[in-house]
Amino acid sequence: FENSWTELNDKIPIIHYLHRFDRMSRIGEYGVLLYGFGDGKKLDQPFIPPKSGKTILNFLQPFEQWNAQIESYDTDETSPRLGQPLYYNLTLFNPDQTSEGNSIGPVNQIDRVHWTRVQHGADNRDGSNIFGVPEMRPYFRRLLDLRKLYAGSSEMFWKGALPGYSFESYPDMDDEADLDTEAIQEQLL
Repeated sequence: FENSWTELNDKIPIIHYLHRFDRMSRIGEYGVLLYGFGDGKKLDQPFIPPKSGKTILNFLQPFEQWNAQIESYDTDETSPRLGQPLYYNLTLFNPDQTSEGNSIGPVNQIDRVHWTRVQHGADNRDGSNIFGVPEMRPYFRRLLDLRKLYAGSSEMFWKGALPGYSFESYPDMDDEADLDTEAIQEQLL
């Protein structure tokens, strides 16, 4: 086991991907870890371990909830996976394609990844086996309050720092009639 683990870990930094998967599964209601098995089948096909017992793992890729949408659920009442996801739609970054209007860069949609090729993870699951409570939900309103406070302080300064204009003449000017008030008003507009 230790030799196999060392060999696999030299090829793929497993702990790194598991750590990312753990964080991503707590950002939203769930996260997904895609296993890239070298079985020669497409991702929408079920993964069946080879009879030889040796499975080749080519890559791991974690996804947040927003990039791993659940496409369909198991509705078979006799299935032990009743209500669990059957297929996911994963969104991958692909540097070879361009996507206009997308702020995260070029993306590639992979349709229908079978559940046997992913690991579904959700933290703080109480009422659901699929969806958990996001880690930041209890603090989210306070973060919005801070955002309002920080944004509001600059707005308050902008509105309150310069409440009006005051025009004064030189003390040695004797007659206010010498002021060209129309020219001053024109400059202000």
